[in-house]
Amino acid sequence: HMPLFFFLSGLTLHVKRPFKEFIISRVRRLIIPYYFFCLYPLAKIILKLISPAAFASFHGKPTSGPWQELLNIFFGKAFGLWFLFALFWGDLILYWVIRLAHENKYQIACVCLVALILWYIISSRIIDVPGNFFQLSKAPEAVAFVGLGYLMSKPMKKIVEQRDSIILLLLSIFCFTSCVCLLNMLIRSVGLFDLFLKILAACSGFLMIISLAMLVPTWKVLTYIGRNTLIFYGLNGLSLAVTKKIIFYALPVSILHNNLFLQFIVGLFVVALACLLCSIAAYVLKRWFWWGLGMSRAQRR
Repeated sequence: HMPLFFFLSGLTLHVKRPFKEFIISRVRRLIIPYYFFCLYPLAKIILKLISPAAFASFHGKPTSGPWQELLNIFFGKAFGLWFLFALFWGDLILYWVIRLAHENKYQIACVCLVALILWYIISSRIIDVPGNFFQLSKAPEAVAFVGLGYLMSKPMKKIVEQRDSIILLLLSIFCFTSCVCLLNMLIRSVGLFDLFLKILAACSGFLMIISLAMLVPTWKVLTYIGRNTLIFYGLNGLSLAVTKKIIFYALPVSILHNNLFLQFIVGLFVVALACLLCSIAAYVLKRWFWWGLGMSRAQRR
C-alpha cells in the first residue's frame, strides 16, 4: 500500500517555490506531525513502566525496552509512521532532480528507474543497510513512486470521461492479476524479471485503485476521513485500543470465540466507534493543536 501513498503524493508535488520555502513546508507537514503523533507510542512506554497490568489490559503489543523505544522514536523508526520521514527525503531529492533536469520527463524517469532498482536491492536485502537512521534507506522507494506520480500527474488529469476510467480500471485489473499470478508461480526470485513484475504490480495496483475511485460516487463520510487522513491514521491505534477496552468490558471475549458472525458485527461496531472517536479528536486537534498536524492557523477550521 505504500507505493500508492507515495504515488498520490507525487500527483500533488509542486517544486516551483524557492527551496527554503519548500523545505520549511516539508518539515511542517511531515516531520512535525511525525513527532507529534509519536506522543501516542511515547504514552504507551510510560504506561508500561507505570502499570504493566494496565498496558496488558489494552491488548498492547510487546515492546522492546523503554530506552530502545525512545531511540526508535527519535531516529524516525516509530512503528507505523516511518513513511513520513521517507517521503520527506524523497521530496527533497526530487525537488533538486526536477529543478536540475528542468522538468525533463525522460531524465526524471531515469532517476526513478535507478531508485526502483536501488529500492529492490535494499528491500531484498541484497545490500544490508545498517541503522536506517531517519529512514534514509527508505528514500529510494519514495523517490521512485513519488517521481512516477509526478510524471503521471498531467496524464491522470486528462482522464475525465467515465469511459476512460472504466477502460483504465479493466486494463489495470488484468495487468495486476497477471503480475500477481506470475509472482506466485515463481519458485524463487529471478532478478530483474522479478523486479519488473513487482514494479508492474505496484503501478497497475495503484492505477486500479485510482480509476475505481474515479467511478465511485462521492461519499461525505469517506471524504471527511480523506481530508483528515493523518489524524485517523495517527490515532487509529489509540482509538481502537480504547474502543476494544470498552467493548470487551461489556462483552466477554469468550462469547465471540466461536461465533464468526458475531465477530464480524462486533468488528464493524468497533471500527465505527473508533472512527467516531477520531472525528472528535480531529475537531479538538484542528482547533487547538493545528501546529502538530502540519496546518497553518488559517487552515485549522
